[in-house]
Amino acid sequence: MLRKAMKGLGTDEASIINILANRTNDQRQKIMLAFKQAYGKDLTDELKSELGGKFERVVLAMMLPTTELLADHLHEAMKGVGTNEDTLVEILCTRNNKEINELKSVYEQKYGEEKVGTDESEFNRILSCYSYNLLRYVFYEYEKIKGKSLIDAIKSEFSGDIQNGLIAVISSIENRPQFFAKCLHDAMKGAGTKDDVLIRLIVTRAEIDLGTIKQEYEKLYGESLESHIKVRYVELYVFC
Repeated sequence: MLRKAMKGLGTDEASIINILANRTNDQRQKIMLAFKQAYGKDLTDELKSELGGKFERVVLAMMLPTTELLADHLHEAMKGVGTNEDTLVEILCTRNNKEINELKSVYEQKYGEEKVGTDESEFNRILSCYSYNLLRYVFYEYEKIKGKSLIDAIKSEFSGDIQNGLIAVISSIENRPQFFAKCLHDAMKGAGTKDDVLIRLIVTRAEIDLGTIKQEYEKLYGESLESHIKVRYVELYVFC
């Protein structure tokens, strides 16, 4: 069906959406393998030649294994002069140790650099080694004892990237869907849209908790995530 959608004059984008958006990432990897075996061509290359613009960016992101997509975004965030700290915080501070190690392995295989890592401080060791339910209880007890939240304490004791990273870790532990809902909203507010952030979050969370993220988004902002994306990035709307 994908071959048919890309043959002849024009491209049947509706068929491509119907096939790919309604499959899991694992199923899309199997489709790529089957396409290669059947036609001797790389499906990603074929899609690149047939699609364009924002729709192409969304579809190509969907065709990558999730960990490889995250590795690519980390590489973009760290190359050149300076780094995109927001991307690093969002990706690295919301993954557990197992996910970080998988991401590190993929990154090093693809780019041959050992840049992905985590701060092995005692604070981060605690946050990454215990269950989320236990950590939420610790945060609750901390606020009862100290009279202020752990996030408020971090704001008074840390600054800059360290502060942002620690707040991201705690916020994502307390309510991960809400944390990502805020990231999505931040990517769409003001002039312009942070396309990479929208694509990364929608594609990588689609099979995990996107439904809950959408609920949190509507609670926070009084409008549906779909309605905002339809205005700011219509090509991504069909994948929500």
